Formats: sequence, C-alpha cells, structure tokens
Amino acid sequence: MGGVQITDVVAPGNNPAAPLSPLVSKNIDFMSQGTAQLVGQPNPTGASVFLQNNDLPSNHPDYDYRIDVTAMTAFVKATAR
Repeated sequence: MGGVQITDVVAPGNNPAAPLSPLVSKNIDFMSQGTAQLVGQPNPTGASVFLQNNDLPSNHPDYDYRIDVTAMTAFVKATAR
C-alpha cells in the first residue's frame, strides 16, 4: 500500500503501539484558546503522531516521521525518526 500512513497517535514520550485501523481511532482536539489535547488523556497532554511514507523503502531517511503537538501552545513540529 503506497502513500503516507498514520501508524499511531500517543502521549508524548511514548512509543507507537500498533497501527491505527478503521476500528481503532485516536483524536487530538485543537482548542480555540490555542492549546491541544490528546483525547482520553489527563489534561494537559499533547500528542505524538507517527507516520510512514510507504512509497519509500523502510531504510530511507524520510520513511518514518514523528509529529509532536505541544499541549499548551498547540505548536506542531515534525522530526524524522
């Protein structure tokens, strides 16, 4: 399967557990006050979103990415893993 796939969304500092699927979803709320919250986690908790680019070989430096969302500012930063 090609394209970019979100593999997991976790609380910051945690590792991805299992690929998301149509039966497993996770949500991040971006609030009007400029904050973000990983739904179901204690307030305030940001999130780390893990992505894979399936159009690239798994050893390519751009294959795996982590996107961090800061809770108090909703700042979003992408980092190659």
